[in-house]
Order: sequence, then structure tokens, then C-alpha cells
Amino acid sequence: MGEVKVVACNYAVNTKTARKGSLCYVLLSNPGSGNDRIFILNRSRGKRWIERWERIDRLTNFRMKIVVAASSIYDRVKNHAYQEPGPFQSAEIRERIARLIDMRPRVGSYGFEQKGVARL
Repeated sequence: MGEVKVVACNYAVNTKTARKGSLCYVLLSNPGSGNDRIFILNRSRGKRWIERWERIDRLTNFRMKIVVAASSIYDRVKNHAYQEPGPFQSAEIRERIARLIDMRPRVGSYGFEQKGVARL
């Protein structure tokens, strides 16, 4: 029986296509360091599976999940299965995590802001 490891997450906010808390799967990460968006597969409000680019600050609760061959989304995610990162990818991941440690979600809008800065 085939199975693959994928990264799953949930929406942190309501969007036009998905409700808060709905499940989605990460298909591609953004290799650029400026615009933090990732390519995901999620179930829309109309119960269809859609693939789209989504801002990473709209997503939360990232975790590993195993998808078995009997699942309806297996064919869509098997080509994007998780592989152990190489040394250069690990360094980039550590750098992104270090950048986000000193950040907090921005109040009243999307994105992040530096911790310790007074909110107006």
C-alpha cells in the first residue's frame, strides 16, 4: 500500500475560498526570500479541491501528515511529497525560523511586525 508524507496546515483566517480552520496541503514552497507565499491544495467552500498560491501568514498549525493511496487526494500530492531537506535547504529553513522568532502577527491586518515595537 502506497503512502506519502506531506505538510498539512490550517487557515488562520477566513478567506474568499476557505473557512478559518479548513485543512490544506503544502505543494510547493516559495524559494524567494521576499514574498512569503506557498502553493497549497485546499478544499474550497464549494467542496472542490483547488490549488492556489496563499500568503503564509494566513496559515497556521503546520505539521507532517501521511496520505495513503486510498485517499482521494493521493494522486495530487504524491508528486509533491516531503523529502528530507539537504544541507542548503536546512540552512534556509533555520534562517526563516530565526527571522520569525522576533516577529508577532500584525493586529488589524495581515503580516508580521517586530516584537517590542509599540502598537498605535
